[in-house]
Amino acid sequence: MTNPRRPSRLRTILRSSAARRSRRSVDSFLDRLRLRLDRMGLQGYQPNPLVDKGGERAGGTRTRWEQIAPLVADLKVASALDVGCNSGWFTYKLADAGIATIGVESDPPMARTSIYVARRARPRRMGLLFLHVDATTVDMLPEVDCVLFLSVWHHMVRDSGLATADGILASLWGKARKVLVFDTGEAECTAEFHLPEMTPTPRVWLESQLAEVCTGAEIRNLGRHAAFAPDGTKCDRELIALVRS
Repeated sequence: MTNPRRPSRLRTILRSSAARRSRRSVDSFLDRLRLRLDRMGLQGYQPNPLVDKGGERAGGTRTRWEQIAPLVADLKVASALDVGCNSGWFTYKLADAGIATIGVESDPPMARTSIYVARRARPRRMGLLFLHVDATTVDMLPEVDCVLFLSVWHHMVRDSGLATADGILASLWGKARKVLVFDTGEAECTAEFHLPEMTPTPRVWLESQLAEVCTGAEIRNLGRHAAFAPDGTKCDRELIALVRS
């Protein structure tokens, strides 16, 4: 009679080191294949973080980082959140700069891409949280030195209204011990986004709005950077840092 507690020969083989190596090889191949599929015709507007190629908004992504990198270095940022991290380009850059960083993403293809990047990042300072950030989940996020909140706020205004989007922004500011970096859609966004009219200029309106919502912030303008409107036409947007006094 077979002992039910005795592992079967098949299970023993599958647990062997050779089998584990083979499984890792298969997983690696499937990961690469899935990455290629996920990035075909989808919203990967950031470059591929591992090879720094591709991406519909690659130029604007890189010029934003040219402003963010010296800022976080000057503020001695040690931890960060990248809310709406897309393929994880900024998350990877922060981690590569020595900053322990969590990317937050709710779109499955983009989240899978970020996980792929995080698994291959060296050293391992990068992680991924699969989460839709809204008024009911924002409090789940940890406090960190730096929060990136890039090209997300206008989607929240569209989905939940201005008051709710501002409430989420205020909560994220409360989690930023040193700095929050922000940009958003502006006049290029269609009526469905329900954005307020940003007069007299987007810079003036946004800086006033941010100062009102994020109390105690020192507002630093980091210039205008290339982006795309919802219809695919080129535009540019303000990049703004909110720094703790």
